[in-house]
Amino acid sequence: MIQRVKYLSGGAVSRMVFAAGLLALGFAFLLTLQPASADAQIVSSRGMDDGSVRTTYSVGPINVTSGQNRIAYKPLTGSERPPVDGYITRIRPDLVNEDGSIPLSSEVMFHHGVWINNSAPARDQLFFATGEEKTIMDLPPGYGLRYKRNDSWLLNHMIHNLVTRPMSLYITYTVDFIPDTAPQAADMTTARPIWMDVESGIYPVFDVHRGSGGKDGVFTYPQDADNPYPPNFQKNEKTIQKDGVLIGTTGHVHTGGLTTDLYLKRDGASYAGPECAPAPSYEKGLARYAKSLKSLKKKIKKQKKSMKSMKMKRLKSNSSGKFKKVKKAKKKKLKKLKKQKSKKRSSQNKLQAKDDAA
Repeated sequence: MIQRVKYLSGGAVSRMVFAAGLLALGFAFLLTLQPASADAQIVSSRGMDDGSVRTTYSVGPINVTSGQNRIAYKPLTGSERPPVDGYITRIRPDLVNEDGSIPLSSEVMFHHGVWINNSAPARDQLFFATGEEKTIMDLPPGYGLRYKRNDSWLLNHMIHNLVTRPMSLYITYTVDFIPDTAPQAADMTTARPIWMDVESGIYPVFDVHRGSGGKDGVFTYPQDADNPYPPNFQKNEKTIQKDGVLIGTTGHVHTGGLTTDLYLKRDGASYAGPECAPAPSYEKGLARYAKSLKSLKKKIKKQKKSMKSMKMKRLKSNSSGKFKKVKKAKKKKLKKLKKQKSKKRSSQNKLQAKDDAA
């Protein structure tokens, strides 16, 4: 999958995709940690025709100082999330005042909110996000995000107060939920979140300067950027390792952003999207490191064994001075081998990180 974004002025982009065995979105910011709030509450809850339960959860109050533009983590526990195992089929986020009214975006901006499941595999931890767009995730019938009540959830949020007065706000999110006890749960297919952005990092932001881009005044990233990516590392491209069905996507841009585009390339299908460099492969390099580390491991084992050999024992008995000299040399060689192994391991880990991000 390949992602690109169009802008009239500078900003960031990220995207989330959902699929049967596959799902995607995009955001990324992390900073201060806030304690769980005792004031969280369930605003409303009612049964839906499809067998799900629609519940609105309220997180807060969040005290927003004048001019605030702070990023924070908020653990979601207790009445801030579903109490039983099941499937999440829809999420609708919002930012509201204490009386439930929605503040003007010209006064306060819900810059971003990222829902994180720390109990999921690293690649699937970022499962929902929203920004000023207040994105709604609505999966097709029969699909849902798997939810466990014992999962560890965090809400990473950034609220920008554009006026001088402080505010007391609440983040709400309405969840359509099918509990495991419902008959519909037996036929649910688990959706997997896949997070993508054009910068492939924790802070996917780039600048767009006045006059840059094409004659139409539109700047398309990465096509209109100068050397946006390092050699052989196409940050906006992700190769999906398992077969799956793409069931939905959502995208996010900053002010001035026009669109986010996601292109899917697969064998046997025509493709009209932008051409990007092939996704880099580090398979051969990783194989070389594995072979080298295996060889070093054998050498270290052999060196340790030689230091305890009968030959060394006889040398110790016959010539104490020579024994100390030989032992010192063997220790030096062992230390050198261990150092080589440590360096190889470190290089292997760096290459593996690049391969994981490719």
